[in-house]
Amino acid sequence: MVDLAGRRVGPWADRARILHTDGSLPLPLPDGSAERFVATYVLDLLEPDYARRVIEYAHRVPIPGGRLCLASLTWGRSRSGAIVTAAWHGVWRRAPRLVGGYRPIWLLPLIPERSWAVQDDTMVQSWGVSSEVVIASRSEEH
Repeated sequence: MVDLAGRRVGPWADRARILHTDGSLPLPLPDGSAERFVATYVLDLLEPDYARRVIEYAHRVPIPGGRLCLASLTWGRSRSGAIVTAAWHGVWRRAPRLVGGYRPIWLLPLIPERSWAVQDDTMVQSWGVSSEVVIASRSEEH
């Protein structure tokens, strides 16, 4: 996935960088070194307390006014979304490898209000699979 992402941002290599880590904290990123901290379909693989720690830690990475951009598998709100999510969660509980280890989560409870000001929280659904997308600005009051 890192190679694929690297190829896709290739045209913007002077402005974008893909970093692969083992997920342990601290992340190898200097303070104020990025305009965006992006985590797509990562936090739903982590234990909730660790996901919170990652988001707390990420606060130091963006420049003032920088953004936190998250996407995750989430709980469906429509009838079809709720059915697919319940089935997905059931499979995850019994055999997480069958769904790649991904489980539905809510992103907003993971984001500390003192560190981030949420700009947008959107749910999208395709074929009954629901995803939550959150964009937040870095608060300076941390």
